[in-house]
Amino acid sequence: MEHAADILVVDDDPDFFALIETVASSLQLTAAWAARGDDALEHVETREYGLIVLDMCMPGFDGFQVLSALAERRCKASLLLVSGMSRSVLRTAQRFGREAGLEVVRLLHKPVPLDELESALVAGSESRPSAGSVRRALEDGEIAAHYQPRIDLHTGRLYGVELLSRWQHPTRGLLPPAAFLPFLDDTAGRRALLSVSLRDGLADLRTWIDAGLDLVLSVNVGADLLSPELPDWIAMHAESAGIEPERLTLEVTEQSAMSEPARACEILSRCRIKGFSVSLDDFGVGYSSLVWLHRFPFSELKIDKSFVIEFADDPEARVITRATIDLAHALSLTVCGEGIEDEATCAALVELGCDRAQGFWIARPMPAGELAGWSAGWQRRAAERPWRSGAT
Repeated sequence: MEHAADILVVDDDPDFFALIETVASSLQLTAAWAARGDDALEHVETREYGLIVLDMCMPGFDGFQVLSALAERRCKASLLLVSGMSRSVLRTAQRFGREAGLEVVRLLHKPVPLDELESALVAGSESRPSAGSVRRALEDGEIAAHYQPRIDLHTGRLYGVELLSRWQHPTRGLLPPAAFLPFLDDTAGRRALLSVSLRDGLADLRTWIDAGLDLVLSVNVGADLLSPELPDWIAMHAESAGIEPERLTLEVTEQSAMSEPARACEILSRCRIKGFSVSLDDFGVGYSSLVWLHRFPFSELKIDKSFVIEFADDPEARVITRATIDLAHALSLTVCGEGIEDEATCAALVELGCDRAQGFWIARPMPAGELAGWSAGWQRRAAERPWRSGAT
C-alpha cells in the first residue's frame, strides 16, 4: 500500500479537518481528509493510515456504517471517535468498534479543546506498533502471561484461570491483546506467542498446584485451531510441564471454529480424546448453525460479555442469556458468563443457573505472583456474599 499520510480524518466539517491538520503538522504528522463515510473506505483500500479520526454523526454513510466496513476489511489503524451528540453515543460506538475487533483508543466530544485534541492525536499515533516491534517484544519477554480468575457459581470457590497475554511496553505501560495481536498476523508469529503462553501458563499452573491450589488453566488457541499438529503439540507441552490433560481447557472462538467447521471438528475431537476440555468462547455474537454446536465436542460454552454487560438495562439480553444457559445444559455443556462487572449481575447469573463466571467485579487479570493472595481474599469475600445462597 502507498503511505500518503499518517492520519485520515473522516468528518464533513472542513473547519474541524483544518484544525486537526494544523495540530498534526505541529506534531510532524500529516493528515488526509474524507468528507463522506464512503469516501473514507476508498482511502483505506488504497493507502495505509496509522490513525483514523471518525465523526460518528455524518449524513448519509454514518460512523457506525464506517466502523462495520472497517471491521470487515480488518483495518489495523487506531481510531479516535468523535461526536457532538451525547457522550452515550460515543460510548456505544466504542463498545461496538471494540467488539468488532477494532482498536478504539480515545473518545472526543465536540467541541474538542485544543490540548485534548493534541493529546489524543499523540496517543492515537503512538498506539499502533509494527509487526517487527511485536516480535521483538515477544523475544525479549515483554509479552507475558496474566491470569483472570474464574469462579464456580455453585460453590463460590476459585475454579480456574484464563491466560491472557499482556505487553509490558517500555514507554506505554501495560497493553492489552488488542494493541498487539493483530500484528502477529502470520502463522509463525501466532505459534510463537502460543508457545510462550503455554510454556509460562503450564509452569505457573504447576507452581499453583504444588502450593495447594486446585485449578484449571484456560488458553485460547483460536489462531492455530486448524493446524493438524495442534493436539499432539499441546499434549507435548502439557506432558513436559507435568500437567494432567484434564487441567487444561482449550478455548476457541465461534469465528475460528466455523471458518472450516469439518476440519475444526476433527482437530477438537482429537484434543478431547487426549483428555483436554474444549470451550466455545464469545458465544452469541457469530452466526454459526446450532447443528454444529451439537456436533462439535465442546465441554463448555462461554456467553459473550456483550450480553452479560447489558443484563441490567436490556430485558432481551437477559432472555438470550437464559435461553443460552438452558440450551447448553440440554447439550450437557457447562456455562461460563464473561464480563461480570457488579454483584447484581453475578447474582442474576446464579439465579439463571449459570455454572461459572469471570469479570472485573471478581478480579482483573493479574500476574501469576498475585493469584495466591487474591485467592485467600476471595474466599473471605465470597463467604460474605448473599448471592451464594442461591447456588446448589
